[in-house]
Amino acid sequence: MEFALLRHSFNRRIGWTGIPPSHLARLWAAALLAGASGFGLKSIVPSHWTPLARGAIVLPVYGAVFMLMAFALGLRLAGFRRR
Repeated sequence: MEFALLRHSFNRRIGWTGIPPSHLARLWAAALLAGASGFGLKSIVPSHWTPLARGAIVLPVYGAVFMLMAFALGLRLAGFRRR
């Protein structure tokens, strides 16, 4: 909700921000799937581990799932080139 209001405010003040709705929907889909996989893994990792150890396991999985989904959905991300 906050993101939608912020975009609406930017669009009103400075004009179109240049993110097509289809691209935004694919970004959100990749983020939601990656978040769900990270949350699922977090619930499997033993709770007695330190937060640093749990994060070292969960965050790379979140990042990998997000990147794989982004590439699968045909998203172009900053810093990555397709050859």
